[in-house]
Amino acid sequence: KNIFHESGGFLFCSTCNVPVDYSHKASCDKHLETVSHKRKQKPCNPRRAENEKCKRLSELFEVKTDEQLQRRMELFKLTEASCAASVPLKTLDNVNLNGYLECNLKNVGIIPSLSHLRQFYLPRIFENHVTEMKEKLETCNGISIVTDETTDAEYRYILNILGVLSEPECERELKLNVLLLDCVVLESVNFKTVSQAIWETLDKFEVPFDQITVVVSDNAVYMKKAWERSMKPLFLNAMHVTCVAHLLNLVGDVWHKKFVKVNDLVVVVTCPARKACFHMHLEKKGRSPCIPAIPVITHWNSWFSAALFHLAHVESYISFFEEEKDRSSSSYVVDVIELCQSPEVLEELNILQKYAPAIMHTLIKYEESVIRSCIVGNDMCDLIMWAKSSADECEHAMGRDALLNCAEKIETYMQCNSNARFCQSAAAVFKACWVFDPNQVKYLIIPEKEVFEAIPLFEDNSVAQHEYCAYHKTVYEMQCENGYQFWRTLEKRFPTLAVIAIRCLTVPVNSVDAER
Repeated sequence: KNIFHESGGFLFCSTCNVPVDYSHKASCDKHLETVSHKRKQKPCNPRRAENEKCKRLSELFEVKTDEQLQRRMELFKLTEASCAASVPLKTLDNVNLNGYLECNLKNVGIIPSLSHLRQFYLPRIFENHVTEMKEKLETCNGISIVTDETTDAEYRYILNILGVLSEPECERELKLNVLLLDCVVLESVNFKTVSQAIWETLDKFEVPFDQITVVVSDNAVYMKKAWERSMKPLFLNAMHVTCVAHLLNLVGDVWHKKFVKVNDLVVVVTCPARKACFHMHLEKKGRSPCIPAIPVITHWNSWFSAALFHLAHVESYISFFEEEKDRSSSSYVVDVIELCQSPEVLEELNILQKYAPAIMHTLIKYEESVIRSCIVGNDMCDLIMWAKSSADECEHAMGRDALLNCAEKIETYMQCNSNARFCQSAAAVFKACWVFDPNQVKYLIIPEKEVFEAIPLFEDNSVAQHEYCAYHKTVYEMQCENGYQFWRTLEKRFPTLAVIAIRCLTVPVNSVDAER
């Protein structure tokens, strides 16, 4: 009842408003199990969604009266909100805050102790959180796995495993929908432990292997081995993507390895006490007070930022360290003055000021979690052309070498089927993704065979291949401002191809979220 309705001699799904073959019950059952039907069934009414959440939460508590249930629900929401905002639960023991909450939270009364909140409510919050994520994963067309290894405060190896849904968090801004699935402590880091952790996480969340679109990681040898030896044979519809932001960070490394004198200046201005004195010196001179930037290896672009900061404050450095020289006999002070007055250093800094912003802008762009899979190839080609043309006009030998090295590194990385150690294994995939952008495919000639071979979802899928051919013939008539919304409108016309297109468009191109 209310699931199907008849109109004009056809049976329609009331949720999807599409005709269904009513001659076989199995056809109707199959439609009800499709991802698109389940997605459209999701409650769009906030009040209805809240009611369903309350119903699910009530099952977590064993209470006899409505008053008891309401009290526990309020305490549950309070504890959940504290966790979501990273507010330590011990804060609730504060006398003033505790008194305020007890007076203003309805039907709560006395707030339980910290130990009770941890033992009784936290496990239920976690259980509810896992249930909500399972529901999101279940109704999603495809899932991308993003993983990276890091260390915690106790220097343990931690593997962060994220799931990126094929439905963006914000369609207008094309922001990807990222879920933290698990943080796994590893005894050792190798392809076996990484593979095992990913398998166990997918099993915990009941993710079918055929729903996985890509696995995104850095270019570490053990990550590549984990993909080739363990995951590729199981994830038959998936591809391996290496982090584009890591490439751009390594391109930045070319510059600070070439510009040795500038690097000396960047490294030497790091003393915390002198930074505070420099801040006071700028105030005394009537200039805008600021603290010298310090490059951090995990903060990409920070070396460029530090170098450009030093260029803007060279004169201030000289006057400040001249005063410091009268109060200190350290050779460090003399070294800074010599570096600031060196014509070679100033020339290198000016070269960086001219060319660094283009690299910094691209790196910032590819640190974001937004849809970019169909423009990666374009942006990398533009960066290569910019580096080569800039090298032709650059008269500074060191700057020219750095620009040419950048172009060479990016070309090697983006080369299809490259055997280089540092390469993009999904280069052919990114090239194939151009066909899903009607604004690009109109002006490109990409053989069907290349597209079908690059994207595993086309393999042994004759329906998708026929739909692609039909799409390619009519794409010249289509207009598109938002690629994701464009394919949403084509779901009825090309249902199978639209699923593949959306899964490919929502592929994350970096592992920044997992690293951070």
